[in-house]
Amino acid sequence: MIRIVSVKVFKPFVHSNRIYEYSSGLTHLASVFPGFIHSENLWNYNIDNIDDGNSDTLFSISKWNSDKDWNNWLYSNKRKQYLDHCLHCKSVGDIVKTTTFYKVNEREILNNWKGY
Repeated sequence: MIRIVSVKVFKPFVHSNRIYEYSSGLTHLASVFPGFIHSENLWNYNIDNIDDGNSDTLFSISKWNSDKDWNNWLYSNKRKQYLDHCLHCKSVGDIVKTTTFYKVNEREILNNWKGY
């Protein structure tokens, strides 16, 4: 099993409903994709809605059976089609500033790799 942390930074002044629609649709598609186990979303919300360079950020932690399953999802046509749909959707639109992915492991696994 692997874990992927996805960090999505949204453009300033995007209404939370648009972010929710985008992220819940993406999660739903991933959840029925082969190899998907579970995901959790954590939101760093710019509560004051001030453009101080700290846009709203969504952290998604997903579990997948394998690297292959994750890569199949990441590069899948279904995912690409959904992202394209969101760009052209009136209620969602072009709201994502950046997306970064990190493969993370438990500390015990890292310790075993280093020979500790």
